[in-house]
Amino acid sequence: MDRVPLIFIADVVALLHGCSQSFDGKGLPELASPSWANEATRTAERKWLYSIDIAYPTPYQPDYQVLLFRQKTTDMVHEYIRIDDFDTFDVGKDVFWWCVWLKEYIPPTNDHITRTSNIESLTREAEEFIVDTMKLQKISELHLEGPRVSKEFENLLHKVVVGAEMLNIHINIDSMEGYDFGVFKSILGRWMKKPVDLNCYGQLYLSVPVSFSRTMLEPYMKELPSQIAVGNFRYCRGHPSKTSVALASFDAGRRSCLLMIYRNLGLPGEIHCFWGKKDLFESPEYTF
Repeated sequence: MDRVPLIFIADVVALLHGCSQSFDGKGLPELASPSWANEATRTAERKWLYSIDIAYPTPYQPDYQVLLFRQKTTDMVHEYIRIDDFDTFDVGKDVFWWCVWLKEYIPPTNDHITRTSNIESLTREAEEFIVDTMKLQKISELHLEGPRVSKEFENLLHKVVVGAEMLNIHINIDSMEGYDFGVFKSILGRWMKKPVDLNCYGQLYLSVPVSFSRTMLEPYMKELPSQIAVGNFRYCRGHPSKTSVALASFDAGRRSCLLMIYRNLGLPGEIHCFWGKKDLFESPEYTF
């Protein structure tokens, strides 16, 4: 099963088979050159498109359920494929993936469902899919949750977080150690120096586990007076150019931090009431 991806990134698949009907194609020019996209479209024509549905275990169904089928690009007739040996199954290196769905359940009436309890295999294949995809093109969003990942993949995720090149990065992996404050300080420093060069989006949504206390944020951002919930603290800082703002939400209970960088036009409504306050932009207490 070396080439069955178990995480679905819509932009990647849409780019591969050149389809804009099911997915929002506005971000495709940012992922690759037009000539690359056109070539991918021509290559995908009249090929098999594979789809896979994965349902998580439940109290009533203790195993993962997997449903695999394929269809031609020229029609919508599904051909179901029964997986007899989940760990050795391989559809081939040249197939095109239409989609991979992670679901709460798969209707039990389907006779082609395969069941497996091998969570290690699922995790490994997901890691390989992400790594291979990032070698080919730029990814705009990465959302990961689960009990554990390999040490090699954890090192890759650290580079992704430090680079902050994606628009949306959400990581909640139980086995991972929290990120230290140096990561956040580096991102804030780059944003303060030149916000438009932070990444190609000029915005960022970063949610990761952390190893530092919320007091580390105080020399760099202003604490907002209200709390969303007990143990959740929010900090904000506007860029001196007044073109963007950074908002941090620190969850003391979960030891996680969410850092959001907005352009001025995309500010959340709760920030507008603080927008005119001078210390949101400049304060003698700020380290930089």
